[in-house]
Amino acid sequence: MTDLERRLSQLEEKAERSDSEEATPSEGSEPRVETREEVLARKAEWHRSRLEAHRIEPTDSAWSAQSARSIQEGLRAVRGDAAPFDVVSVDCKTTLCVATLDWADYDKTRAASSQVLHHVYEPNCGVEFFNPPPEQPEARYQSQVIFDCTEARTP
Repeated sequence: MTDLERRLSQLEEKAERSDSEEATPSEGSEPRVETREEVLARKAEWHRSRLEAHRIEPTDSAWSAQSARSIQEGLRAVRGDAAPFDVVSVDCKTTLCVATLDWADYDKTRAASSQVLHHVYEPNCGVEFFNPPPEQPEARYQSQVIFDCTEARTP
């Protein structure tokens, strides 16, 4: 066994021990449930990290232009009475695209988010949609939808 294989095996064993320790609460204690605020904070951090990954990703100009057009067409197909939004922009890089949508208010966003999420887009990318509640729910609301096309680009 090479040093690299031995090191990999040690890391895998350590990860398995760590996972089983986290999954098993101590005797007599209930597992801790996250508060709504903690869940929102964790999701917001994840969304920020994905937007940052998009920001720093290099651009494949041929793929990005075609993908942005296709995603914009898909969003236009979703848009309507049940999903009343305007597409502000779609920016694609190499594997990630971000679409900025403008809504009349937060309630419209919540009501139509599943339509945006579950539409079949071309390219066939994973869709991430995080819409935290705003301070003024009746004000106009912008959301950013992340399209992860990593698997769609893999031959």
